[in-house]
Amino acid sequence: MPRLGRLLNEANFDEVVQVVVTYAEAMAADCTLIGAAHPESAASEVIGDAGYLAEPSVESIIDKITCTLDGHRSPEDPLERATRFDWDAVAEQAETTYERAIAGK
Repeated sequence: MPRLGRLLNEANFDEVVQVVVTYAEAMAADCTLIGAAHPESAASEVIGDAGYLAEPSVESIIDKITCTLDGHRSPEDPLERATRFDWDAVAEQAETTYERAIAGK
């Protein structure tokens, strides 16, 4: 089986979708997000500048929680970022990706 096929076969898409939906719903509720700055986390891609990314250390997590509790807001509006993940936007992105793949781009 080609490498990509093996990776797709091993991927747990339910977990990925649940995490993205959780972040998107929190942004749509105008909540300040704190996610993991970890290479295997979707947090950086989903949250972007609409929240905080904590390194995997107690100090970093405390720092991000303290910033949030002190009323600091992220540079990007969570409500605005959430619109990138509504079902219409996701469907449009998927369609564009398929069209580009078919066209060989």
